[in-house]
Amino acid sequence: SVAYEVRFSHSVAFIPACVLFLYLLHRVFEHNDYFYDIITRYVLRQIIFLIMVRSYLAERVMRYRFREQSAVEFVRQRIDNVLSTLMPPRVAQSLLSGPHCLASALQHQYPQATIAQSDLCGFTQLASTRQPEEVVEFIGELFSLFDALTDKYDIYKIETIGDAYIAGQAGRPLTERNSPASVVLFALDMVRETHRWSAGRGEAISCRVGVQTGQCVGGVVGSDMQRYHLFGSTMHVVEKLEATAPNGAVHISEVARQALVNERGGGGGGSGG
Repeated sequence: SVAYEVRFSHSVAFIPACVLFLYLLHRVFEHNDYFYDIITRYVLRQIIFLIMVRSYLAERVMRYRFREQSAVEFVRQRIDNVLSTLMPPRVAQSLLSGPHCLASALQHQYPQATIAQSDLCGFTQLASTRQPEEVVEFIGELFSLFDALTDKYDIYKIETIGDAYIAGQAGRPLTERNSPASVVLFALDMVRETHRWSAGRGEAISCRVGVQTGQCVGGVVGSDMQRYHLFGSTMHVVEKLEATAPNGAVHISEVARQALVNERGGGGGGSGG
């Protein structure tokens, strides 16, 4: 938090100067005590009082303005934080740049995006036997683990649908880069974290993940509760890869596997899986 730097004690720093002035005045008029007493008792005391009142009032005004500015800054920061959870930071900055920037006009072509989509196997059956509060608690704990992984691998969380978690990289403005290796490592860690959580909770929950690399289009949709979504065949393929992945495994398409090989500087053929 920002501290208020100016204080009333600083405003009355002129008091020592007034004492010094009175001392010098006394030395000047030390042979005319009557004139000196009139000045010190009436004129100078009134001046000092008025200066102190003026300083105090000015201080109150400055404190009030500071509190108002701090409140505005706090609200603005909260809005920025909420906006950053709804869309990529660079897209949010574009929307905040001015009224001329319309959300409906923000569309971005991503020639190479790597997307991971996960599903919690056994979670639907578990949810049917638990209270809604427990279901919210479970999904919150698991998705919090996944959120931490997005920070670890610099991956953007695109959306969640039920117990499905979709995230990936695509380059700017979605993310700073597109690294198939980072997304695959992210997917593998999702499986590990789910297994660790299940073991700790004593629940039979596992995670399966599909990973696809390809073209897609990003844009802000809707006029209320706006979100940044990705569209294209890549999103459909990654959904199918997730649906056909074995429990507790990551299903990688051939395109994603080749992109991973190219990033690692290798080559060769093979099948995805």
